[in-house]
Amino acid sequence: MPPQPEIRRAVPDDLPWAAAALALAFADYPWTRWVVDERDHLDRLEGLYAIYLRVALELGQVWVSDDASAVAAWTSSRTAAAQDELFEREGLALRVAQLSGDRLGNVATGIELLAPHTPSEDHWVLAAVGVVPGRQGEGLGRRVLEPALADLDARGDAAVLDTSTASNVGLYERLGFAVTTELEMPDGGPRVWLMRREPHPAQR
Repeated sequence: MPPQPEIRRAVPDDLPWAAAALALAFADYPWTRWVVDERDHLDRLEGLYAIYLRVALELGQVWVSDDASAVAAWTSSRTAAAQDELFEREGLALRVAQLSGDRLGNVATGIELLAPHTPSEDHWVLAAVGVVPGRQGEGLGRRVLEPALADLDARGDAAVLDTSTASNVGLYERLGFAVTTELEMPDGGPRVWLMRREPHPAQR
């Protein structure tokens, strides 16, 4: 069995390959198919993940495998104002709109439907986790998530995520998440499972 890759915090030089890896991982994901223009879909996804990874690197946490196969990006509600300021200062919202293309209306609908389910207290958000095709099923998704989850446990912070793939629900449940809400997006959109994880106290 080949040696397992090291999981480490990302650095700026990781962002180009990490964005490309997430684009490949999410190429056929129901949510991204609904909110990102079909034309030049992979290129658009890569552009979007480049933006989200930059925000997470500056204001949250990004973990990667050192063999460039797995990525997990997290943001925090505590830095929401700074995230908004970054998007405004550098015109990132306009760039997201351009990359969404003809699915921008779906983006707005999704935001509107998901917003009421945002926790009122401080929490972390799993913005994206992905493993490149060909390496999926090796446990890398779990491994790239574990360092941040341990950090959140130490902080005593809750975490939330959403997924639009039923098979992901079991993976997240094994990591301590529980489904809080299921939503059906309109106009042929995907089903979305909203999940939450309470911090786990240290074992004594």
